[in-house]
Amino acid sequence: MPWERYSGDDIEAVIAMMVLRQHPRGQRIRPSRGDGGIDVLVPHAPHRWEVFQIKKFTTTRDRSQERQITKSWNSLLAFTKEEHIRVSAWHVVRPIDPTREDREWLAELTADSGIPSDWIGLTTVDNWAADYPQVVDYYFNNGQQYVLDTARTLMQALNATGETEPSTVLQPATALASIRGIVAALNKTDPHYNYRLSAQLAPEDSQPVMTPAPGAVFSAVVIEDSTMSQLDIIARYDQAQLDRPLPMDLRVTITPETDDVRQQMRDFLGYGIPFTDVPASVVTAELPGGFSFADMDRISVSVLASDQPRPFELRGLDHDDNLVATLPLVMQRPTEARDGTERLAWTGHDVADIVTVEFRIDLTDHTVTFGVTLPDISGANPALAAESLAALHALKAGCRIKVGVPGGPPVLSLAPLPEDLVSGDAEPDYLSQLSICVALRTLQAKIARQLLVPELSTVEQEQAVGWLHAAILVEGHQVVTSWSALSVTQDSTTRISLPCWVRVTWHLTVEIDGAEWNLGYIHQTCKAEHWTPTDQAGGGILTPGEDDQLILTIAGGSDEDNQAQLGRVHTRPIDEP
Repeated sequence: MPWERYSGDDIEAVIAMMVLRQHPRGQRIRPSRGDGGIDVLVPHAPHRWEVFQIKKFTTTRDRSQERQITKSWNSLLAFTKEEHIRVSAWHVVRPIDPTREDREWLAELTADSGIPSDWIGLTTVDNWAADYPQVVDYYFNNGQQYVLDTARTLMQALNATGETEPSTVLQPATALASIRGIVAALNKTDPHYNYRLSAQLAPEDSQPVMTPAPGAVFSAVVIEDSTMSQLDIIARYDQAQLDRPLPMDLRVTITPETDDVRQQMRDFLGYGIPFTDVPASVVTAELPGGFSFADMDRISVSVLASDQPRPFELRGLDHDDNLVATLPLVMQRPTEARDGTERLAWTGHDVADIVTVEFRIDLTDHTVTFGVTLPDISGANPALAAESLAALHALKAGCRIKVGVPGGPPVLSLAPLPEDLVSGDAEPDYLSQLSICVALRTLQAKIARQLLVPELSTVEQEQAVGWLHAAILVEGHQVVTSWSALSVTQDSTTRISLPCWVRVTWHLTVEIDGAEWNLGYIHQTCKAEHWTPTDQAGGGILTPGEDDQLILTIAGGSDEDNQAQLGRVHTRPIDEP
């Protein structure tokens, strides 16, 4: 590749895209005063980041190049220290192979940093260019060869240059070869997107059924001649839509008929927030892939969120910068306002999928509005839900919120919270939900089936208290409650001498979502002071005096011994410990 013939900006753009093709999860950092000496950031695991610093240099290293590389290195060190991130490797990428002196100079620059560093030179960059020729064509050949090759291959695949005899019977193998040629032609030359075509008999009711391919950024279904065909456009790497947005001209008429639809439209226009199932009629539509239609009434329109959410985490820091809360998040790609204003919205949810977070960012006055909603925890994994609820409850007034990828630098920082995130009348119910999730998380250790949070509106208070008590007991602590009476039968050889301690062994059982679970055995211990006989065979009722405490503890010993003692009443004098 004659890299020296091209502009520096094009060189850096091409190399960055090839790095992203090598590492589809990578993120290109747009040049800014705060880029931290990073061009492409590649996450490999939590707290492990690989950094590619891309330089346009095609000539031997000189003082000017050294100054630029040194500046990038110092910026990286300052950035990693300030944001508490760890870098697993730092690569300086340029289209010229390093000399021995280059390696020695870079080793001296990065000595004692603990960050492995190296050059990536012409040999590797040329190999990338060979692996991704469509990237080179797209940037350096003005895309002309892309159009010509695609058209020529499509014509050959469709056999458009020859006539087909009327008596010719189309064989499946021939049709499959044509389809392969079409798909190969589409995928050969586009550096940003892959394409998938599929076809099958249409449903009997002629209603289209769409199943987007994993990673699809656009899908379209067409039914014609009793055949349903689908096109999926799939991003080759996460930032493809930023590098080349898909062209789309969709003109619809929406008549908001409810407050909910009106609010959805305000959110969409003001922040680009997706909406679903809004009644509309189509005026015209020019969509990716050459699809177009017009004048369609009684349709519903949805603008869906990206199906490539990314892991992030919300961190809460107190006045002294101590980390008080961490909430793992799954965030969608930020959306932009559609009304010409410089506003963004960034939405997502926690990993338990019970908490929805939303950041509304106004780039004009540099303000960020933070919103959290907790729709319903029913059906959630109690362990994950407990972590999310606990994190939100820890975000008190004065906490500063930062959001970043796991182990990475923050990409968004908020001013201190003006008040507790969970407060006022909502706090008691919130804490009740948190206690139930913590209890179910503890009980899961004794139950082989996966527990989910039941529909809480159907849970009686007595049942929820039973879960909390069982969890405390399972963790090895005692539960103190009260008692009022205990029915027992004295045999002829043993008489109860009052007052006395009474201990009974019972099963520890809980009912969760209609199923009963046996968690082991417990001892119930109390102090009895009164006896009321109920029959001539030794039956009667024990009752307490002023001390009506009932102490519950997990029964020690083997299951066989506890089973043998099940329901038996043991007494001892009150003066014994």
